Amino acid sequence: MNTKKPARNICYLSFSLFILVGISFLLGGCGSTSSEAPFDYSPNASSVLNPTLLSRSITPDPQMQNCASCHSKAHEGWKTSQHAMANQVFDEALHGEAFEKTQSFVSGGTTTTVTKVNGESHVIVEGPDGRFDYKPAAVIGITPLIQYLIPFEGGRLQVLDWSYDPIKKEWFNVFGEDNRLSHEWGHWTKQGMNWNSQCASCHMTTLEKDFDAETNAYSTTWSAMGINCTQCHGDTSGHANEPHNESL
Repeated sequence: MNTKKPARNICYLSFSLFILVGISFLLGGCGSTSSEAPFDYSPNASSVLNPTLLSRSITPDPQMQNCASCHSKAHEGWKTSQHAMANQVFDEALHGEAFEKTQSFVSGGTTTTVTKVNGESHVIVEGPDGRFDYKPAAVIGITPLIQYLIPFEGGRLQVLDWSYDPIKKEWFNVFGEDNRLSHEWGHWTKQGMNWNSQCASCHMTTLEKDFDAETNAYSTTWSAMGINCTQCHGDTSGHANEPHNESL
């Protein structure tokens, strides 16, 4: 009887070591994944909203005045529509109200603070990856919610997870109770919430995503911000010259 006990103890010890090694491997893997930092923040939006694109980003798109001479009723309705205002350059006069009152929210192990600094709207995020001070460059939507676009390196605009309800005048997290972490694909700093590839095609006119896999960067362009007549009806220049030609 006594000769069998040491073997049994060795089996228990081996099994325990196996479990400990497995746990250490899993914890080590998780640790290395969570250390992935978000993209570097660009101090300004010029890398995305350059002067050329800004000139194409007036909302509602003034180019559509050409349609108003024959389609005045449709044009008037469109000017204040969800389509016309689907995407806008951030404007303190229009969008800064949400930042007037300093508020902080906690989600996914990070604290997000919306506030004004010297009269300008800021989003300050503090968490395991560090402290980041962002300024929104653009917004998508007008109601029932407004989402804020933050410029990142590589020509990216990322959609902030905290959004604003302009009717209730309150902030809320679009993920609800799903506390997404910064290493996850669906986190607002990662590809799942990348405006260029996930949002822009439905919010812009004649969008060209233009992603370069070698440099991991976007050179996204558009002819107009928001959705104008061209996006749904195609090039209307021929129709304007020959309005009675039904083939145009």
